Amino acid sequence: ALQCYRTAFEKGSKKACVFLGNLYEEGVFVPQDYLVAKDYYEKGVERKNVESYLCLAAMLLEGREKVVLVDQK
Repeated sequence: ALQCYRTAFEKGSKKACVFLGNLYEEGVFVPQDYLVAKDYYEKGVERKNVESYLCLAAMLLEGREKVVLVDQK
């Protein structure tokens, strides 16, 4: 499913931006990365996806876009 959404994103899908952003924000199937999540949400905003606006606003209000997670090896 993850690869399908990445392909859909590359083809311009608005919904894929939200789905991928959510996965990175929550760390589901991918390492948790707020900056990548924010990038996906911003792409969704550029594509005029309302849900992307809401997800990005929530991240900004909660200050999560400033968090940089360090890979623990």
